[in-house]
Amino acid sequence: MIGVAAKAIVRRPDGRVLLIRRPDDARTDSGLWDLPGGKMDHGETLEQVLEREVGEETGLQVAVGGVVHISYFEKEPFWVTCVTFACDSDGGDVSLSGEHAEFDWVDPAAIPPRSYAWTIEEQLEAYARTT
Repeated sequence: MIGVAAKAIVRRPDGRVLLIRRPDDARTDSGLWDLPGGKMDHGETLEQVLEREVGEETGLQVAVGGVVHISYFEKEPFWVTCVTFACDSDGGDVSLSGEHAEFDWVDPAAIPPRSYAWTIEEQLEAYARTT
């Protein structure tokens, strides 16, 4: 089965980007740091995925920018194509959904050593090369 997902490198005017962490008891990716985003639903564009997912997961509204990275990985039962976009936040406060336990704004040129979900470090490094 094929899956398509979109991830957002949500950035503030000071250049820092948003990371979110799943709770330790999450069904998938427990305790791992991630970027906001998720899978595409039928009839959505990738930009709509990000607007919906970033809003649901963080309470932020974003302006979706250009593609930063494309990655491919297996997440049973799917072979996933994940497209990562640079996005500007609306400047609001982060309000996490129950899907995530904490958040952090980090310098993309100095990615903290943490446990990350699938290809997240790769996506952050690709973004850092563009800034």
